[in-house]
Amino acid sequence: MRYLSFEGGIDDLQIEADRYDHNDSTEARIRLSTQNFGPQPNSPGLIDVYEYYWAPQTEDKISYRETLAWLIKTTLTPIRFLNENVHEISNGVERHNDSEAQRDESDEPLTKGSIFMREIRRIILIYLPLLFAIGGLLYLIPQTIKLPATVKGIFESWASTQPAAKGVMTFCFACALVLNLVVIKQLWQNWLRRKRQQPVMVVRTWVWQTFLIGLLFLAAGFGVGRLWSVSISKYFEPVRQINVLLFLLVAGFARVVQFFFKSFVGDVAVYTNADAKAKNFLVRKAILNSSTNAVIRLLQEKHVAQANDPYDQVIVAGHSLGSVIAYDTLNQLLNKRYSREDQIIGSVPEKTKVTQDELNKIRGLVTFGCPLDKVHYFFRENVPSHQAIRAQLLQFLQSFRKRPSNYDYGLYRLQRYDASGLNSVLC
Repeated sequence: MRYLSFEGGIDDLQIEADRYDHNDSTEARIRLSTQNFGPQPNSPGLIDVYEYYWAPQTEDKISYRETLAWLIKTTLTPIRFLNENVHEISNGVERHNDSEAQRDESDEPLTKGSIFMREIRRIILIYLPLLFAIGGLLYLIPQTIKLPATVKGIFESWASTQPAAKGVMTFCFACALVLNLVVIKQLWQNWLRRKRQQPVMVVRTWVWQTFLIGLLFLAAGFGVGRLWSVSISKYFEPVRQINVLLFLLVAGFARVVQFFFKSFVGDVAVYTNADAKAKNFLVRKAILNSSTNAVIRLLQEKHVAQANDPYDQVIVAGHSLGSVIAYDTLNQLLNKRYSREDQIIGSVPEKTKVTQDELNKIRGLVTFGCPLDKVHYFFRENVPSHQAIRAQLLQFLQSFRKRPSNYDYGLYRLQRYDASGLNSVLC
């Protein structure tokens, strides 16, 4: 909206929402439209924005222990398949007519030795902090086992004198803490919105009023303590106990690890497993099928404006793991377009069938924070060198994702195939 309005000079830009009924769900769509700045001078134009939301399908599909085991195995993968990695880099050198060694983003020459040392450094940077954290937990766990007895003794001693006053103080301090956490979170969100040049959603006076109420609760807590002659140092004595501090440290660290695994690592571990025998392969398959059908709907859309005109261009955009799903979706569309009819069922239903004209509408793939090269490097399906036919079949089915390996398969070499099939603008 900002770009089209200011840099693009479109002064009649409008934004509206619409709904699509998919029988089992309802989808929202955003439309940007103009009456005077379309593809032709003084003509209408529109951009419709759809979202394919895949995240719920990966929720609670893998445990933290399985995620940790997957992370360790993934870190060792480049070392296990060092020869295959070097071979792929050598092919890249031949294709690009580079110098004697391919170079990465740091301009480091990627010889076999440099690749090996790079992976050793990667393992050290990942495993040493992990081993340090595990060692710390092993040290802390015996201390936290004693926590219930310690807490019981502390509570009995703490509540033996002036329990009512201490209870009121605890309530006031808890309210003050919650209110001030709300203020800190709101100030952080307001700062982010200003950096993004967006209007602040919460009125500043409400933030200050919440902060002042929090201060009043804090003052009330200290006031009750002073009125009832409660020693502040003795009141806070329980949180200074070493076992309590260790427990809080372990709980905080465990929460950080849990958030990291759930928000970042778990989704990747579920989706990138391309092994059909894997437990979560059906999740990957469901995500890919749904995303492919979502794009097919746009390619076959018949009711864009008042006239029954289909979209003339479709651009697929993806962020982070979503960019990998978008890339795999394009490969799935190619397989649908160039596959033969099923021997028993025959032709596929029209709603999932893709014509070449529809495929040509895909004019771009836009990625943000894209890990495609890392996904290929760490998670591709590695085939032993003696399985010549299987290796070529995987390349054939993933022709958009994977370029030919240029291995010499001798007698078993398949005929060359065209790995593109999409509009040249995208390729």
